[in-house]
Amino acid sequence: MDEYDFSYRPELDLRRVRDPASLAFVEARANAALLGSPGVGKIHIALALAVAACRAGFTIYFTTLDGMVRQLKAADAIGRLGSELRRDRSF
Repeated sequence: MDEYDFSYRPELDLRRVRDPASLAFVEARANAALLGSPGVGKIHIALALAVAACRAGFTIYFTTLDGMVRQLKAADAIGRLGSELRRDRSF
């Protein structure tokens, strides 16, 4: 996160980008979802958060919304949606 060039996107609310770096959402057992247009730095920020979480001793699960929806649809098709939603994805 320290290496991100925020001047590239001056319209960003820096508080909204930097607050997740505190990892409070991880300790609250919540998810982080990054939404925005292509090319705005979502993956860069997501990877920075993942690295910060790993350095803090947490395990992570990194996926795209498309990947998650496909996985859940496949589980639903075979009657395993409930167990898929409860599955521990920590690694």
